[in-house]
Amino acid sequence: MDPGQIDPYATLGVARGATPAQIARAYRRLAKELHPDRGGDATGVRMREVNAAWEILSHPDKRSAWERGQPVVAAGAHWTPAATRVRPMPGESSTEWTPERRPRRYAAYPPRPRPGERRLTDSPWLVGTVALAVVVAVLVAAGIFGVGGRRTLADRFEGFQAQAAFPVLNHAVAGTAVRITFGMGGFEGYDLLAEGSPISRYYACENGTEGPADVQAGIDASASSLVYGPTTHSYVYTWKTDVSWAGSCRELTFTFRDTSSRSVLFDFRGPLR
Repeated sequence: MDPGQIDPYATLGVARGATPAQIARAYRRLAKELHPDRGGDATGVRMREVNAAWEILSHPDKRSAWERGQPVVAAGAHWTPAATRVRPMPGESSTEWTPERRPRRYAAYPPRPRPGERRLTDSPWLVGTVALAVVVAVLVAAGIFGVGGRRTLADRFEGFQAQAAFPVLNHAVAGTAVRITFGMGGFEGYDLLAEGSPISRYYACENGTEGPADVQAGIDASASSLVYGPTTHSYVYTWKTDVSWAGSCRELTFTFRDTSSRSVLFDFRGPLR
């Protein structure tokens, strides 16, 4: 600033519309900071300007004259308005005043990392842990909401243990009782089969596939029955065949309580019992 020129508002750090109380607080603060006991002689010039600014703004007539662009006497010297940008009063519009750009305290996005700086999200261990947690959460949710419970009893069926699978023909003797063992992955109750199941019906032998030459061993039984073996974790169905089936083939269908089913074929074209 040129000697003899002053902008009292900028010197005290207040706006043009500052109240007397605001101007007084700003002056007292600067007077403490620039006191010779704290800053020494180096603050003398600055303190002289602060005193002049205070005298101009605290005196209504001098303040009014300065704002009209007239020189005033303050702190024992003549002062003229400085040709500096002036902060507009509230409600005023001025092209001379450009607000100071200050950094935003809160940014919409986090700042970019400095060169060589690593973020927590850069850790491959963290990324792997988060991915594993997501997979576990999906599996747990699938179990809770019964995604895996949609399997039918036929899907849990583990196959016939002593008979070949459909469409292979298993040789048996008509009139004997045949033991049919199968697993369900555990005990499913004695209501596993639907009412009236299993059902035997005629099957065209030429549609089947020739199976082992061994004949199913007959057991002594007067009627059909279903039992569960807790030690083998399997069901045993004793099927009492009819002597009238000799010379034909039969399809034995096990229909479970959920209406799903599994079948096995028997060839009774062998000798009678």
